[in-house]
Amino acid sequence: MNQRESHILQELVEWHIEHGLPVASQTLAGQVSLRMSPATIRNILQALDRAGYIEQPHTSAGRVPTDKGYRYYVNHLLASPRRLQAREQAQIQASLHAGDQASALSVSLARLLARLSHTVVVSVTFPSDIRFVGLSDLLSNLAADEFDIARELSRLVDMVNEEAPRVAASLPDDVAVYIGAENPWFNAQYTSVVVRKTVPDQPDSAVLILAGPKRMAYHRNVALVDYVAELFEEQL
Repeated sequence: MNQRESHILQELVEWHIEHGLPVASQTLAGQVSLRMSPATIRNILQALDRAGYIEQPHTSAGRVPTDKGYRYYVNHLLASPRRLQAREQAQIQASLHAGDQASALSVSLARLLARLSHTVVVSVTFPSDIRFVGLSDLLSNLAADEFDIARELSRLVDMVNEEAPRVAASLPDDVAVYIGAENPWFNAQYTSVVVRKTVPDQPDSAVLILAGPKRMAYHRNVALVDYVAELFEEQL
């Protein structure tokens, strides 16, 4: 993929994440940062479509990212991680210290992460402390045609509750992002998860999972779990 195609794909993914709608070439043509003619943008979109990075869900609609498009976007953005705002860092620190145990994810911290990430937050602290936060709020904000997202998120909650050790054993030490069918635990199509162990190679390490629609804010959610892991490591 050349630089112009990469730029167009980034703009399309980020617009779709923010608005939740297919993206038309006219919409991208209005982005000041692109500085390309509408004809050039249409040609690039056609090339990205042929290469499988985007698709057209309806004949007359714009385009949305495919799993391949999201994967390209995530791989490139993980190479340039973002930092959270100082105010958000302070909120997370306060919520972390509100927990009963230094090694456990407190309910207040899980609720804060759910609010900041707009996802369902699942935390697993061994041997048997499993918490789920944010499911009802996220489901209440889904559109009527997004039932499949709700079904997959509910299935994730059930699966973690039943197979937490298997989930933890399958994770790398660093942050992992699973998009759609990449989900290692069940056949997913409409959701993505951002996962990280808070303290790798520690017996009381917590597993933190942020789960939501594929159009989640990946950059922000990766920054959130990375920052929480940093705080846990500082406590060692």
